[in-house]
Amino acid sequence: MIRAVAIFSMLMLGCSAASAAETEMADPLTGMAFVRVSAGCFSLVDDAKAVKASSASNQRSKQALIIHNGPGSEFVHENSAIDEVGALSDLLPAQAVTTQSGKVCHEKDFWMGKFEVTQGQYRKVTGRNPSAFKKGDDYPVERVSWLDARQFVRILNEKSGKQYRLPSESEWQYAASSGGQEVKYGAAGKAVDVAWYMKNSSSTHAVGGKKPNAFGLYDMSGNVWEWMADCWSEHRSSAPADGSAVSSGTCTARVLKGGSWYDAEHYIRISARLWNDTDRSDNNSGFRLVLD
Repeated sequence: MIRAVAIFSMLMLGCSAASAAETEMADPLTGMAFVRVSAGCFSLVDDAKAVKASSASNQRSKQALIIHNGPGSEFVHENSAIDEVGALSDLLPAQAVTTQSGKVCHEKDFWMGKFEVTQGQYRKVTGRNPSAFKKGDDYPVERVSWLDARQFVRILNEKSGKQYRLPSESEWQYAASSGGQEVKYGAAGKAVDVAWYMKNSSSTHAVGGKKPNAFGLYDMSGNVWEWMADCWSEHRSSAPADGSAVSSGTCTARVLKGGSWYDAEHYIRISARLWNDTDRSDNNSGFRLVLD
C-alpha cells in the first residue's frame, strides 16, 4: 500500500512538472523565453488622445512643448502637458472601445515573449546592435524601426524554422492586462513597482528587473515602447473581434504600446498608444515577439 502511494505520488509529480513546463518555453537559437497566454475575451480600452513620435526637425515651433529623449535619438514625442504630480492634464481617463462584437476574443492560447527582445538576442540574429544604451546583452534593444523589427523576425524565422511575429495590439493589451483584468499597468501594483519610467529612470534597464504580471510577462509597462503589427488607426472601434492586427488605415505608420523609461506615468498605462513611421527609430522603442 505504501509502495502504491509512493508510485502514485511520483506520477502526480511528473504530471505537475510536465504541466509547468508547458507554460513556458525557450527558443533554442536565441534563448528567448516565451510564456503561454491563455485564450479568452476582453474589452479594449482607449485614451482620449494618442501621440505621434515626431522628428525633432519638424517641431522647431513647439520646442517649449517637447521633452527630448536624450542621447542617441533624433526623434521625440510630445510628453508635455505634465502637471506636478506627473499626470497628463489634457487627457481623459481610458474608456472602453466598442467593437462590432462588443469584445475581442482570443480563441486560442498563444506564446508571448517573457521579456522585450534584448541587445544580445538581436545581435545573435542580425550581427549588429543599433542601441544607444549599450550597457549589456540583457538590456532591451532600442533604436530599431518597425521595419528593423520585421527584418529581425524574417531572419529569425529562416534560421529557426519557426513562425515568430510582432503581436497585434489586441494580443498585447490582453496579455498586458493578464487576460482582461482591471489593471492600469502591465502588472498589478504601483507604477514604481512594475515599470522603469520617468520617475525612476534616465535610460533603459536590464529586462526583468520589475514585478511580472499574472502571465509571467515583464516590462509590459515602461523600459521601451514596443512595436505592434497593427497599421495606425486613430480609433480602435474597427479592431478585429478575433484579436488579429488592424491591416487597414495608415499602414506607413504602426502602433507602439507600453511606454518607456522616458515617459510620464500616464504613458505607461496599458491603454496608452503611440505611433511612428515604419522607418523611424528611437532610443526608447523596441519590441517583443509572439510565437504561433
